[in-house]
Amino acid sequence: MLRTLSSDAFVSRCLRALGYTSNLPTASDYAQRVADCANDALRHVWTFAHWPMLRRTELRTYRPPFTRGLGFAKGQECWHRGAYWRAETDAPASEPSEGNPEWRRLAPDEVVRFIALDQPWENTEIALGGVNLRGFAYARDPKAFPDQPPIVGCSFAGDYPGGGTTRINLPRDAPDRVWVAFVPDSPRVSLTAWSSGAAYGYGDDVRHDGESWTCVASESSGEEPGVAASWRKSRIPEFLAPAAVAHFQSSMASEDQGRAHAAAVAQRLLEELHETYFGLQGVDDRADCDME
Repeated sequence: MLRTLSSDAFVSRCLRALGYTSNLPTASDYAQRVADCANDALRHVWTFAHWPMLRRTELRTYRPPFTRGLGFAKGQECWHRGAYWRAETDAPASEPSEGNPEWRRLAPDEVVRFIALDQPWENTEIALGGVNLRGFAYARDPKAFPDQPPIVGCSFAGDYPGGGTTRINLPRDAPDRVWVAFVPDSPRVSLTAWSSGAAYGYGDDVRHDGESWTCVASESSGEEPGVAASWRKSRIPEFLAPAAVAHFQSSMASEDQGRAHAAAVAQRLLEELHETYFGLQGVDDRADCDME
């Protein structure tokens, strides 16, 4: 089982590395800087390699499953009972079915096949840099069928590593649903206290009861983290913590305080960690060279 730290424990380690022993900061400007630097450090070490212990495999569809609460508009598409459907009217009042004038079943070649990195109907986002295109999509569960070849022809849409990359295109002959192997988005730290009176949306981060939480619902108001299913708790893998703390030090330090030295230490820790997991295999599994 992967050993993890709470977000508060991780931030405390970061602050102790700077020589601070006080409680976590609450002053808004400094707290935000600490959180930003901690999150930058986590993202850096998280996607430095496709760490095998962080990989997940999930069965995914190219469109969201039909639910009445989504309020489909004309032209929007969904997955329902083994097929893809397109709404023929705004706010259809019934579920997709053959002969229903509110919906049209799509032929296989009509469905543009792509997996969004942050599909909002999934609880798990795919990290930017957490995909190896040479082994991303499979027709069957790769854990159950490890010898099957991956689906070839996957490609990124948009610019990598810029903000334009939001999805991974699959070939037109890919199955209607695919198993995908990926590293999820890195955990995030927040030092902003959750408020029962505030409205939160998908992707918002808060701190509550010594933990950081990310909202995984379209909206959440008054639903307490740790109680409601609309929140996901952030946990930091223990094996990445030393390198992440070192990167935090380099981000917080000035040139006079040894920023260059701290950055070199952080990089060396990552290189040693990579050698531990990949060096003996003769594999270089860092950022995918197919990302364009």
